[in-house]
Amino acid sequence: NPARQRVIINIAGLRFETQLRTLDQFPETLLGDREKRMQFFDSMRNEYFFDRNRPSFDGILYYYQSGGKIRRPANVPIDVFADEISFYELGNEAMDQFREDEGFIKDPETLLPTNDFHRQFWLLFKYPESSSAARGVAVVSVLVVVISITIFCLETLPEFREDRELKVVRDPSLNTSRTVLSHALFTDPFFMVESTCIAWFTLELLLRFVVCPSKTDFFRNIMNIIDIISITPYFATLITELVQDTEPSAQQNMSLAILRIIRLVRVFRIFKLSRLLALPVPVIVSNFNYFYHRETENEEKQNIPGEIERILILNSAGSRTGSTDSLSETRGGCSTEKSSK
Repeated sequence: NPARQRVIINIAGLRFETQLRTLDQFPETLLGDREKRMQFFDSMRNEYFFDRNRPSFDGILYYYQSGGKIRRPANVPIDVFADEISFYELGNEAMDQFREDEGFIKDPETLLPTNDFHRQFWLLFKYPESSSAARGVAVVSVLVVVISITIFCLETLPEFREDRELKVVRDPSLNTSRTVLSHALFTDPFFMVESTCIAWFTLELLLRFVVCPSKTDFFRNIMNIIDIISITPYFATLITELVQDTEPSAQQNMSLAILRIIRLVRVFRIFKLSRLLALPVPVIVSNFNYFYHRETENEEKQNIPGEIERILILNSAGSRTGSTDSLSETRGGCSTEKSSK
């Protein structure tokens, strides 16, 4: 009976004997595939010869005899037995069982798109270690984020802020003042560079959304939410710039107030860089704190002309009515004490 044929396996001088049907239970393995094991057949001695670790083969042969159970011999190191499992091609299931028995933490299951085309793009933008092209995309992403953050920092320097801040303009006909945004936004070099960076961020985000294996999990990922938040201020600034001339003064001031808040959200781009470079939390917090105080300081400076104007109006009104107004500066603002002659 060919199924009961005995097979002799020589492991570096130590002979093991088993039946052919025992090996045939696992035809995908090295010993179970006739064509694969024939490469090691010694016709002179009518045996299979392997120059491998002898103590490890007790566990390998037990895998065939037990119907798929893997056990490492006590006198064999873990790494040596893992190499033997790979050599005899016992498969991923046997390797996972071995790692679990040895107490290794199981690697989290990676969810990939079922479509081959989508899978390639998902690996390209999500897993830099998957290929050389993916590493190149990751490098470009890091450079773009660094450039964007550098522009963000340069905008806060006084020599670059003078012509780009929100300005208070007096309207002589109405004897009032209003806040307007500089009209040189579209010709500003900083805006042009940032537009290029935002174009890359938007393209990357849209591609990852289209090819992601689960749209629900995509929006549950906090880093994807941060990516969306980091590009939102750009489009909010763009829309505000386009509509500010067509809005009434009250609505325009409201839009600019909202814009001041949205500009601060741009600091979330630091989190995008932290995902790529694993920045520590203190660096992220300190950057957010710095830019928060920058925006607050800018808003306080813009309110100073309005306070001065109100003081002048009160002083002018007091002179026309013949009353004496004295202004005393307090933390909450200015208080008027009126004394009649």
